Amino acid sequence: MKKLKHLFRLFLYLLTLMSFSCRFDENPFPDVPYPAEEKLTEYSGKIYNVFFHPLIIYPQYAFDNDRYHNWLSDWFVTYNEAKNMIEDLYENGFVLVTVEDLVDQVSDDDTGKTVFRRRKLKLPDDKKPLLLSIDDLNFYKNTIHNGTAFKLFIDDDGKLSEKVYNGSSIEIMRGRSFITLIDEFVDKHPDFSFSGKKGLIALTGMDGILGYRSNSSKKEVRAARKVADYLKNAGWYFASHTYSHINIRKNDAAYIEIDDLKWKNEVSSITGETGHFVFPLGSSPSENSRQFDYLLKSGYSFFWSVGVDQEFRVEKNYIFMNRLAADGKCVTGKYGDVSGLFNIKKAVDPLRTVSNYGRNTVAVKEESHGAKESPSLN
Repeated sequence: MKKLKHLFRLFLYLLTLMSFSCRFDENPFPDVPYPAEEKLTEYSGKIYNVFFHPLIIYPQYAFDNDRYHNWLSDWFVTYNEAKNMIEDLYENGFVLVTVEDLVDQVSDDDTGKTVFRRRKLKLPDDKKPLLLSIDDLNFYKNTIHNGTAFKLFIDDDGKLSEKVYNGSSIEIMRGRSFITLIDEFVDKHPDFSFSGKKGLIALTGMDGILGYRSNSSKKEVRAARKVADYLKNAGWYFASHTYSHINIRKNDAAYIEIDDLKWKNEVSSITGETGHFVFPLGSSPSENSRQFDYLLKSGYSFFWSVGVDQEFRVEKNYIFMNRLAADGKCVTGKYGDVSGLFNIKKAVDPLRTVSNYGRNTVAVKEESHGAKESPSLN
């Protein structure tokens, strides 16, 4: 009898479990409904494209009436300005995408060759696609004493951080360089990134990359590769910005080839191969020119230039893009109305207009960072 009662209780227990397990697809908390699947619609509007340069963290060392004052004032923004602009982009409904989200490679019906075609992009109704990039994330030697970070590194917590010279010593920071600012912003607002990607990093090679003099020692190469791998895993991808920041339009194809091979040897050997090319100075040549033909034959398909129109054009064998420069000229109104992207009156840093701070010229004693001058960038 006891055995029958035990079997009956076991039967009831199993029946209860089966009843519960059959309802795992139902909401176990009917007062707290599952969120409905977000409605996506095909986007057919403008593709927006914005780029930055490394951020000025200490404006008092950038805008101090030395020989770099005007260069920094024109082509760079401060950390506070970039933070305000990114917040505006998010509030205005922009979401980060990559070129690969926007185009497909398919077989041409007539020739059988692989060609590019515009992909149907689906986004939430209130979102607009934004391509984001940063140029010259090399940390040139001439910016060390001018308020920017001078190196990215992986800290003891396994997080990306930056080293910054504050006028008298080296500080360790996180979230003040452009990369870590975006990383932290996407962590806080994951809906700012469509596919987990962040943006494009355009690198030269003449002064090393990412703050490492990777053009001078194997130790620096190993350290730079570690950071590059971290960045790729975090949703960033790389582009050539030429080795020596050369004007493509003003140099012949033979010289461009020499420069490009040096970039591939010293930079893509660290970052990995890329099909992305960012024109220094926004100096894109005619697409029928020998310079452009060399770039195509050497493996580049995605071409990024500069223009307030933010043109996005899909050709059969390449993509051409213009980018709006989010720089000092932009935040001071020299590019006209950009209110659809950000509010420059709110973004502009009041410290941008301050001069005559005075300077502390104590040398940075880490890894021979000196005052060697590098070519100009725009």
